[in-house]
Amino acid sequence: MTVNDAIHKIRDTVNEAVFVHNIQRHGFLWDMVCASMDTVEDTQMAIEAYHVSKNGDVGQHYLEMYGLFQGMFMQQDALVKLAKGLKLDKINVWANDDSKYIREIRNKYFGHPTEKQDKETKQTTYHGIARMSVGTSSLQGWTYPNFQTEDINISEALKKHGSATEKTLESILKDLIVKGEVYMSKFTEDLPTSDHDYEFQKLYMWALGSHTDGIMAKASVGILDKELGAIKTGVTARYDDTERVGDIMREIAKAEYCLSVIKNGMASSKTDSKTDFNFEAHIDSLKQAYEGIIGICKEINTEFGTPPKQ
Repeated sequence: MTVNDAIHKIRDTVNEAVFVHNIQRHGFLWDMVCASMDTVEDTQMAIEAYHVSKNGDVGQHYLEMYGLFQGMFMQQDALVKLAKGLKLDKINVWANDDSKYIREIRNKYFGHPTEKQDKETKQTTYHGIARMSVGTSSLQGWTYPNFQTEDINISEALKKHGSATEKTLESILKDLIVKGEVYMSKFTEDLPTSDHDYEFQKLYMWALGSHTDGIMAKASVGILDKELGAIKTGVTARYDDTERVGDIMREIAKAEYCLSVIKNGMASSKTDSKTDFNFEAHIDSLKQAYEGIIGICKEINTEFGTPPKQ
């Protein structure tokens, strides 16, 4: 999997509803994640654009060389911050020897050449690049004190960096997918998706028949009321941002209002359908809202790996 393929898959995954509607539940540092994904893609374009200019002067060669290693350094930092932003604590960019090699080369020759201190030994060293090697495919670095030289094969450095970056992104994607699956596995029951045609039929019979058959109509209201509550609870349990899960919460509120009007009508002592409130219109609105609700429920069940039963 290439760097671009991997970052695109990660971007698609974190934008799935189970993540994007539950940012706080997953603990994502969303702005850090977005900035990191963008930086990985942007630096990849810069890295892929690198080439040794045949006709450029030595200043151009220095610019290309500095830009290349700074781009790889920025990309490594973006990988670290991407894992941190996604709360994937097991991801360790520096566990990869190729990543550590690129980091060390960058710090010595392109990051802090005039004074670099080793964190472990506390030794201070000074570095530079032999000018005669600039603009070639193999740079020669030098280090003081105790003058030493080091050959840096740019093609090899690019291969090391590319391999390490791809492995890290693949690990991030794998752990991210597992994280989503663990979250979804908490919900073993489907959201209700019954159309309740029988219950609506009883309600229409009550509304159109001078409010007869009240016992069955009241039972139907109770069934619908209970199921709306179960759907509302189930959606709230799945998403911390229910406003972005379609219009389901607004449709539930609409259905609840219609049910309250119907309940009040059933509790009223009036029986003359010609003078009573137009309950048929409220049943129509309730049915329309309910159809929208169960449609979204089916989509949510599919998303959580529990497709609606046929």
